[in-house]
Amino acid sequence: MISRDSNNSKLKTYYKSYCLILSKVIKAAKQLCYNNKLSNSKNKIKTTWVIIKTETCKTNTNKATQLINTDGKLITNEQSIANSFSNYVLTVADKMTSNVKNDKTSLNCNNPTDCLHKNFKIPCSNLKLKYTTPNETEKI
Repeated sequence: MISRDSNNSKLKTYYKSYCLILSKVIKAAKQLCYNNKLSNSKNKIKTTWVIIKTETCKTNTNKATQLINTDGKLITNEQSIANSFSNYVLTVADKMTSNVKNDKTSLNCNNPTDCLHKNFKIPCSNLKLKYTTPNETEKI
């Protein structure tokens, strides 16, 4: 800038006063803008936090899983990732118990799944998972 580096004292004084006025105008414009946003907002708390994050240059970064390898296939669709995870959770017990040698003498059962069915007569409902972001999970 010519004014900032100038040796002319009048020009430097004018430049400094202009910068001060400009800073005040920008500050007043921001305040007016944010006041309008808050007065027109239905959720004032959320709007307040959006303004705070904007002013502090903090934004939420989506750290969601974008890619998963299932049975040698790379899955990128969020709902498919959730379905794959749900399927894993539902079948992990069966896969684990199929690898364990059965102890038929302890509870007189052929396998642990049969023991559960004999001892708990109420059927369990299926577990269905929906896609969630890590931020949603952290809120719980």
